[in-house]
Amino acid sequence: MSGNIKNVTFLRDHCYVDFDRAIFVDHDLPCALSRIETSLLTCLVSKLGHIVTYDELIIFVTEPITPNELHVHMSRIRKKIEDKSTSNNLISVRGVGYILIST
Repeated sequence: MSGNIKNVTFLRDHCYVDFDRAIFVDHDLPCALSRIETSLLTCLVSKLGHIVTYDELIIFVTEPITPNELHVHMSRIRKKIEDKSTSNNLISVRGVGYILIST
């Protein structure tokens, strides 16, 4: 990892989101994030460890999305950032929103 990275949030050892480059990096393997995914993760990171409601996420995204599209984007984010062998970093709170945690 370069020493010049400034806008980074680690989710667990060797795994982080680089917001400047719009990527998730897992053990030096980068995975591109869409503009909406990056925006959603920015909102979740701003309230790391706390519930972010569906409405807050939809309002935060600069492009209009429906609640159903929100769930699709969150599913894509989950597939990119979660490690199958450890606990979840993105937790669904049914009927309310999501919590992003750093482990």
